[in-house]
Amino acid sequence: FDFQYYALGLSSSSKKPLLAGLVGSLVGFSIVEIIEYSQALVPTSTFALFLNAMLAIGAFATCLGATLGAAEGYFRKNRARLLYGLGVGAVLGLISGVVAGLIAQAIFSAILDPASAYNEPSIVRLVVARTIGWCVLGLLLGASYGIKENTLGDVKFGLLGGAIGGALGGL
Repeated sequence: FDFQYYALGLSSSSKKPLLAGLVGSLVGFSIVEIIEYSQALVPTSTFALFLNAMLAIGAFATCLGATLGAAEGYFRKNRARLLYGLGVGAVLGLISGVVAGLIAQAIFSAILDPASAYNEPSIVRLVVARTIGWCVLGLLLGASYGIKENTLGDVKFGLLGGAIGGALGGL
């Protein structure tokens, strides 16, 4: 019997991706906040609203994808793997972020549009719209991570983890 107990069921090797995701999310969130705070992209039309979402989510996803991509090389102390993961993760993150921003904004707007005729949407409608939008974002980001790793298992777990993480983040 070779059983080891891990707090919260997480071994040290399973904590590393969580840490990388946390760091990437914080960096991405900080960049999005800087973009939003500078008001460089003030949505004045529906097109500008979609463009704003695509750029902000693209910036966030680039940071998250680069961090997740580089994490394995960093933890294994493999410089070539780190640089490869950094570049590929950033590119796939940017692509999936822009696409996810477009899709998530479309879903968010579709859910909230019926409420816009009545001044402000209810908090329940807002929470549902945001949760679904972020879930879509997580799905695409998770899939891009799995594509970078080039295995079906990583795509499957990337989709699942991304959807759960996105839904929790949106909630």
